[in-house]
Amino acid sequence: MAADIVIDERGEIISTHQFVERRRRLKQPVVVFGGLERAACRLGFAAVRQLRLGLQLFFSPEALETAALVRLAYLIRDSASMRSVVVLSAWDGADFSHRIVRSASEAIGLLASMASSPGNRYSRGPLSRLAVKRQDMPSRLQRCVDGWTDDAGRADVELLTGIVQQQTNDRFVTFERVDGSPSFVLRDYGRNNPGHALRWYEGNIGKPLRSDDLDLAYHWFCNGAYRNALALQHPLCELVEAHVQPPKGSPMRRRYHRIILPFYKKSRQLVLVATQPHCLC
Repeated sequence: MAADIVIDERGEIISTHQFVERRRRLKQPVVVFGGLERAACRLGFAAVRQLRLGLQLFFSPEALETAALVRLAYLIRDSASMRSVVVLSAWDGADFSHRIVRSASEAIGLLASMASSPGNRYSRGPLSRLAVKRQDMPSRLQRCVDGWTDDAGRADVELLTGIVQQQTNDRFVTFERVDGSPSFVLRDYGRNNPGHALRWYEGNIGKPLRSDDLDLAYHWFCNGAYRNALALQHPLCELVEAHVQPPKGSPMRRRYHRIILPFYKKSRQLVLVATQPHCLC
């Protein structure tokens, strides 16, 4: 069975016929049977197949455009009441791997965690993040997510910051995305964050994250996750493993659970990030 629709780089839904005709106009190879999904993934598009009991989404985590990612999330939400299964089929350049998810919320969170930001060439190797079900997160982080979910994301960020401070022993950070900038400005942080992070946070309130101050790969890695949470307007629950190289100091390995809570406050876009260390053994 072939895909039923394609989502292009602008997040617009086009028919498979329109997709094939577009390729012809651009003098690209004509799609043969079984190759439409692969062709769409290579371009950063997504393909969608309607199943009897759900949806199957074909995409490349390395190439998926943000607009296409957001459209996929809306498709999942819109079909949640009618369909019980979402199959996420991720293209790695050679073949598809499939994940079956049975709730819209879990599917959106997993999709966002699997997808890299456009052009992010640092999504492989020593940096990885794995989507985790809310109920499988540490209980203290679960309570933070519940505080966001109870008000459907409309909770006051300052009020929820107090909850996060209490639950995580003051291990959090708040960033704001300003005027659609690809980077984020530091707004607040907890005093019990790791020492290497505190050294940067101190004196940088109101200043943007700059790649020359940080490990460049880790900088892009985090930025992509924050943008995804804002685009989807949905919390992300993840297990992160990273080998970080500070500009000054020795490389370090970090493994932690992380939640990213998005907020829109009077046209401002903020993310509240909380972490809890995970055993490295």
